Amino acid sequence: MGTFDEEWAAIQASARREVAAGGLLPARAPAEGTEDLGIEPDALRRAADYLENDLADEARDTVRPPAAELERAAGGVRGWETADGLVRLAESWTGKTDRLRDRLVADADIPRSAGTGLGALDQDIASQWHGGTRPWGV
Repeated sequence: MGTFDEEWAAIQASARREVAAGGLLPARAPAEGTEDLGIEPDALRRAADYLENDLADEARDTVRPPAAELERAAGGVRGWETADGLVRLAESWTGKTDRLRDRLVADADIPRSAGTGLGALDQDIASQWHGGTRPWGV
């Protein structure tokens, strides 16, 4: 085991070799099965858009017709306890679906923020390596 200065010099030399061999960052996301982390920021944004625009609306639209049918059926037995139960059931389904939709829309911010953050980080690191600013001293 060497001194700190010797170990630090070895780390810097290793980083220089990696940069000379093509850089520390892959140009594209690595293939499946590698140990490298590879996330496409655009894929995260597409997932967020799907959650917010497609899946959330689909959940709402799927429940609307059965809820309307339950309310229509309740009208046919007005005055009976069954009618109150059908209305409560329709309201429950609609309420749960609205909460699910709200949750999907809110959760869409998670992959969207991650995609935006990773994209900005990739650009920042690339500009530091290719722009001459190398804060790590290599």
